[in-house]
Parts: sequence; structure tokens; C-alpha cells
Amino acid sequence: MKQNWEYKKLGEICCPKKEIARAGKIFSQSDLIKYIDIASIDNNAHALLALESIFFSDAPSRAQQKTEKNDILISLVRPNLKKIAVVDISDNNLVASSGFCVLRSNNLSVNKFIYYTCISDSFTKNMVSLTNGANYPAIREDDVRNYVIPVPPLSTQTAIVSELDALSAIIADHKSLLKKYDELEQSIFYYMFGDPVKNDKGWEVKKLGEVCEVVTKGTTPTTVGFKFEEEGINFIKVECFENGVLNMAKVAHVTEQCHESLKRSQLKENDILICIAGATVGKLAIVTKEILPANTNQACCIIRLSQSYVESRSYIFFILQSDYIKNYIKGLKKGVAQPNLTLDQVRNFLIPNVPLPLQQEFASKIEAIEAMKADTKKSLAKSEELFNARMDYYFNA
Repeated sequence: MKQNWEYKKLGEICCPKKEIARAGKIFSQSDLIKYIDIASIDNNAHALLALESIFFSDAPSRAQQKTEKNDILISLVRPNLKKIAVVDISDNNLVASSGFCVLRSNNLSVNKFIYYTCISDSFTKNMVSLTNGANYPAIREDDVRNYVIPVPPLSTQTAIVSELDALSAIIADHKSLLKKYDELEQSIFYYMFGDPVKNDKGWEVKKLGEVCEVVTKGTTPTTVGFKFEEEGINFIKVECFENGVLNMAKVAHVTEQCHESLKRSQLKENDILICIAGATVGKLAIVTKEILPANTNQACCIIRLSQSYVESRSYIFFILQSDYIKNYIKGLKKGVAQPNLTLDQVRNFLIPNVPLPLQQEFASKIEAIEAMKADTKKSLAKSEELFNARMDYYFNA
């Protein structure tokens, strides 16, 4: 343990549970409240989503805990999802679900130090090990409050929080810049080609299937008597799709014999892949020569443009990842618990058939933006790596 640090339970550096006021003792049935439930937390950003005001009489029975700015909310359900956030608004009508453990710092702790402790890998692994219930895995509030951590003096806590906050701000800036690049690309598209839904510039429209040589999907090796191997021919699954590219660290492998038997789904350079099954529906990537030879399964659709449209690849790829197609897919999935796309639905995607010189002009602009995005992603990865290293040093050692 580091010098001047001492082991304490989280409950010892937080206010007792009895100091979290009961909402029923504070609010009348006619009072307007802002209710925070598990779905109110973005577990990627560890932040509260927008809250709507409701009458306390209309709130669910779980609306029990009066919360304040700087409280830390920790979901007791499925702790692996890290539904954890600091309350960052000062409204005096905030009520949290009983499905949260509400932690409030005392004179031994800085609230953001508690927050960083609770988003650490060590905390999550410990909580997951304590879950009860297979269908609805949950922990108890006592599990959180009894978690033991090394606690430094307040001045050291403040310094740690300042360091991690600074890194978090840098990471947020990188993510914000990437979002602005995406918005710029969309803006350029709409400026050059108009709204593809309204087709206000009157372009000829073609179905995707009309400009393709092949629109097909693969086969899972195990269904035809093969198994995955430690090494061999690359095999692309939906887990590989990340931000428009393939993460080669996540590819599976099959034997050459398996690859040869799955001829329909053997990939070629410049193939566009789109996920068509499950939660990854709509994710895309382009096959580059570096990953070949390669194959894929039935959760991935292979879009192989006909020879006369190969030069339209960048333009069509952008169309497929645009809000236009995303909204089209959402419409197809409405009311469906397990989303899937059929090959015919993919073939029926409508593509504005703009002149090739315009496509090429657009592609050159996008390539320049993508180069800047690539630099930003590298900076983001380095910042996240440093943040994770400092988190490991302080909380996971």
C-alpha cells in the first residue's frame, strides 16, 4: 500500500444510508420531480441523460431516494454494465430509484475520488462476483458499502481527481472532434447531393442490388462440420466491426479446407460488409487486401459492386453508413425484438445515382476528413491508454 494510505470500506468514507432522505417524506403527490432510473444513465459516458419532470403521484414505487448534486449513483442491477454516474445537476427535486446505491462523500473523501473508484475494473469485477440471480443478476447496497479500498489523504484524493478529470476532458474533446468531423461529412453530402429521402435535386435512383455483382451472406463453419481454429484463414464475425473498420485483433480463424468449402462467402478486396443480424445491424466495413484470404458468416452481408460501379465504392459506402440508411433500417426494425435484415431488404436500399465525377469529388473531400479523423483517433487511443494506466495505478493495483 502507498505511503499514508489506509484501507477503508466505501461506507466509511461516505455518509450513512440514513442520510439519504426518503422521497416520500419530502414530496407530496402533487409535486413535480425528476425521476432517475437505471435507463437514465449512459454507461459509456457515465452521465445522466435528459430527465423529464413528472408528478410524484405518477412515479413508480421504486422512486424512493432524494438525491443531490455530486451524489454518486451505482446501479445494483447487472453491475457488469457499469451504470454509474455523478449527479451533475443541482435541481432540488431529484429522486433516484431504489435500484441504485446512492453514495455521498463525507469529511474523509472527495466525491469524484469515490466515483473513479466505482468505475474501476477492480470494483466492477468484485461486484460481478457477488451477483445473485441468473435472469436478473443484482448486488446489495451492503456489497457496495463494504467494498474495501486504499484511501489516501484528502489532498492526495484531490490531486488524483484533478489528474483523472484532466485526462477525461482530453478524451471528451477528442470524441467531440470526431463527432464534428462526422457532422462535417454529412453536411458536405447534403450540400452536394441534397436530401436523399426527398431527392430534391432529382437524381436517378437505383436499388443497391442493381449496382452489385453479388449481395450474399456467409455460413457459420460449425453448421457444416468445421470448427474455429487458433490460426489459419481469417474469419470475420460481427465482433470485428468497429467504427467503420475491422478490428483484426478480434477475427476468428478457420482451416484452408473450411475456407475452400465456403466458396460463396469468400471475401474479395473492396467488398463492403454490413452486419444484418442482432444488435450490430447496420455496422459496416470495407475489405482490404491486407486481411485476405478471408471468409465470413451469415450475420454479415457481402456487397460486391459490379465492375462498372467499383469506382463508386467510397460514395456508396458513405451512403450505407449515413443517417438516411440508418433511419431506413430503424423503420424496418420497428416493433421487432431481435432486429435482422434480409438480403432482399439490403438489395432494395435506394442509392442516388449521381454522376461519377461528383462522386469522386465527394470521395476526395471525405478522404481528407477521414485522414484527420484517423489522427484524432490515434490521439484518443493514446489518451485512453494513459487514463486506463492511471486508473490501474490508483485503483486496480
